[in-house]
Amino acid sequence: AERAVLRPIAEAVLEFLSKQFGHGVFADSGNGFHLSWRCYPMTPEEGQDLYHELLAVLRHKFEHPDVNMEIDLSLDDDTQVVTVWGTWNRKYPDTPERPQRQSAALYLPQQQKPILMSDILLVVVENPVPKTEATKTASNNKDKEDKQKFNQEWLEDYGVPDLGEFFGDFIHYESDAYEKN
Repeated sequence: AERAVLRPIAEAVLEFLSKQFGHGVFADSGNGFHLSWRCYPMTPEEGQDLYHELLAVLRHKFEHPDVNMEIDLSLDDDTQVVTVWGTWNRKYPDTPERPQRQSAALYLPQQQKPILMSDILLVVVENPVPKTEATKTASNNKDKEDKQKFNQEWLEDYGVPDLGEFFGDFIHYESDAYEKN
């Protein structure tokens, strides 16, 4: 039932952003729907600030009290773990009752023009968020900050070595091989 509510709203967000950004990737992580576009390089601070403002616009425009869905504000946290489409994943892997889910890209555009900072700013400026809501969004994000950090022990034990081994044939290493500790 939750996914039946989420999908049309995710499609509406995709349609809204595609007007300014062009077609983006529409994916299902198993935990929810995700949209992504290529961006021209920008500093982490600029990107994080713009992304926070854009998420506030999306929250204001698409979240409503009568709809059981949420624009995930933790996505502007630079430590957020990103799922690679097509892989199996489980949120909170130490919790046995959580099922493994396979992510999938539902729509991949043939070509994607990279987004400029000005493209994002235009969406933010054209869709102002009331100050009280923007402040609420920022404080909500701050409250989640400690809860959303990745599990460093899991990353050390499983993340880096496995990824290095899996992608080893495709990556040219510039430095010494990764060793735990």
